Amino acid sequence: MVYAANGDTGFSIVFEVVDDTSNPNTYKVTVATTTFGPFPMSTAPAAIGTMPSATVAWTVLWGHKAGAQWHVSSTNEVTPPGLEEHRACGGVGRCDVFSGVCTCPYGAEGPSCGKLFTTDETINDALPVSVLTADSLQYAGDILQMRAKRSRSSDFNFISVSEAANAPLMVLSGDGHLRSRSIQGDMGATVLSGGLFVGGGGGTILSGGLNVVEGHVSAAHTTFNEDVLSAHSHEATFQNALLKLSADRAASDAFRIIDVVVDRSGAATRLMQLLGNGQLEVVSGPLVASSAEGAWVTGTGGLHVTAGGATLQAGTTIESTDATASALSVGMAHPTFTGTGINVVATQAAQATFKFAEVTASGTAQAVLTHHGDGRLQVHRGGIETTGGLTVTTGGIAVAAGLSEFDSGIDVTGGGMTVSSGGLAVSTGGTVLANADLANAHVLRSSATALTAGHRVVSVESDTKATTSADHALLWAGSQDGAGVMTERLKLTAAGVLSVTGHIHLSAKRPSVVATSDVSLTGAQCGAVVAAGSAAAGAAPIVVTLPQQLGTEAAGCFVTVVVAETAREVQIRNGQTIGALYGKWPYFEGGTYKQGSIQTTGFLTSGGGTGIALGIPTGADSFLATVTLSAITGLPLGSNVWYVTEGHGPWASTAF
Repeated sequence: MVYAANGDTGFSIVFEVVDDTSNPNTYKVTVATTTFGPFPMSTAPAAIGTMPSATVAWTVLWGHKAGAQWHVSSTNEVTPPGLEEHRACGGVGRCDVFSGVCTCPYGAEGPSCGKLFTTDETINDALPVSVLTADSLQYAGDILQMRAKRSRSSDFNFISVSEAANAPLMVLSGDGHLRSRSIQGDMGATVLSGGLFVGGGGGTILSGGLNVVEGHVSAAHTTFNEDVLSAHSHEATFQNALLKLSADRAASDAFRIIDVVVDRSGAATRLMQLLGNGQLEVVSGPLVASSAEGAWVTGTGGLHVTAGGATLQAGTTIESTDATASALSVGMAHPTFTGTGINVVATQAAQATFKFAEVTASGTAQAVLTHHGDGRLQVHRGGIETTGGLTVTTGGIAVAAGLSEFDSGIDVTGGGMTVSSGGLAVSTGGTVLANADLANAHVLRSSATALTAGHRVVSVESDTKATTSADHALLWAGSQDGAGVMTERLKLTAAGVLSVTGHIHLSAKRPSVVATSDVSLTGAQCGAVVAAGSAAAGAAPIVVTLPQQLGTEAAGCFVTVVVAETAREVQIRNGQTIGALYGKWPYFEGGTYKQGSIQTTGFLTSGGGTGIALGIPTGADSFLATVTLSAITGLPLGSNVWYVTEGHGPWASTAF
């Protein structure tokens, strides 16, 4: 509105919009206490009531709001309207207050510059600047239609909305693209085709979520330090899923629920995939569970690693809550498997400061088995039970508490066996010792570092009662010839009878053997014995020749020579033995000369019989000639019995 008073002063005028539905709107004028109107608004200057010198012209003829008032005094607007803003010349032109004529800029025309390509006219802060109204209730046309003879192009705009600094807020370009700083709609937005493109600023959905009925959702990002896709719930008691992936297709490994790929523009390496059957596959890189709880597999299928194995750097705890299932099962399914089922490797050198494995019962209270870092296997409880025997290649076996219960025997291929304490007891099956090592002369060796009264170095005992059977031997020794024939050499029966095939070499200077029963010794036990001469009275001496191959080993052989009651001379050749004669000196050839004699110390009584004591001087070798006396009544002829005492050198014999 433009008001001109032509110099009139001293009055106050109020302009008020009466009808905002008519076109043009109507108004009334109150001068002092007198009201005029209503009048239709006009862009031409019109007189005000009875004041011909005062005129008013309206720049905008419609779009006002009923009740809007303008208070003016003289030529000044004292109080602007409370509901609408009044801007002279549409806010774009320059108003001449004296003539009431507007000078319009380019793009605006009309008395108030109201016909514009661009409308920038504000009458009231609460009223629309421009209103297009179709009064007909059956109106079916375009309330606003903009046409351009030029073909569509982004070089021009149909609508351009800007702020005071001319920064664009919304632009409808000539090619139909609508660019706006923001779009808000109570009824939502529907994009029929072409999709929705957000050039910047992203998209924010305050409520209702985002539902893609058809097509796919793709998120791409060129900023290196921001998340491409983020899902967040602000609800403190949230109980649903932040990300839910579902498919109408039944479970199958023919599709993927999640597919993680890197270097998509290059080699496109797949890192991980979650198949449609629920199978999670880490294709490249490790699967890491860094939380304190670790990784849990609660399903009945357990954990399957088909290739590459499993590397656990911070220890492994396998706990089974099933009553019958194995806590750990290692299987080699390949039919030609040649690897290692379980391989335990320690970085440090072998030593007893660590353990390869330890088996405990009842938590950590009872250790059952420990495999130490130095290779030592320690069984704390239960012992070792094996059906294939036990083979010790080196080092032997050191048993501190004895050995027992070896049903399949013990095979020691090297290192021997050492029993530190407890001894070695064989209850059934006996003991067989064999020595194929020529460098070791001992097949069986028994020694004692200390003995007390009643103790024995070697003790041979029989639990059965003593018997005179020759087949029941307490001690038996034999040798095998080149043809593999075993020949008996020595036997001690349960009746106490000792039989020897061969010779006995005794080197002790004190009595070495005490025979308490019958002993039969023949010349054949010293090899070939050649008897020259006769045992008859007056015959030549009897000569016993020992084999040359026996050498000094012939010393100490027992030779029995049967003579008549007349003393005869006995000669021993090629030996270191002593011959004893009845009152005569012995004769030696190639042997050691020592005096021998037969002492007649009188008659002895033993078990009801009588006899004569025969003795060899002290220091003589172990040769004994047994004489049978045929003239003694009560002594059977041809007897070879003798008794050994301790009183006359190494050997003293008494016939009885």
